[in-house]
Amino acid sequence: MNVINIEKLCESYLEHSYRYYILDEPIIPDSYYDCICADIFAQIDDVPNKYSSIIDVDAMNATTGFHIRLHEYPDDIKAKCHE
Repeated sequence: MNVINIEKLCESYLEHSYRYYILDEPIIPDSYYDCICADIFAQIDDVPNKYSSIIDVDAMNATTGFHIRLHEYPDDIKAKCHE
C-alpha cells in the first residue's frame, strides 16, 4: 500500500477547504478533494496533533470542511491561499 504523507494530506485538505468554503475560489475538482479526504480517513489515527482538533473522522467520512471556522485555519494555510 502506498501511504501518502499524512501531514501533507492534512495541509492539502485545509488549503482546499479554505479556498472552497472561505474564499469561494476552489482550484481542484470536488472528486480530487474527496480523494484527499479518503486518504486522510484511511490514516485518521495518524493525523498530527496540530490538526487533530479540526480534522476528524466524521468530516473525512462526509468529505467536508464546512465545519472549520476562519479562526481555526492555521496562519500558514491562510497565507498560502492569499499568495
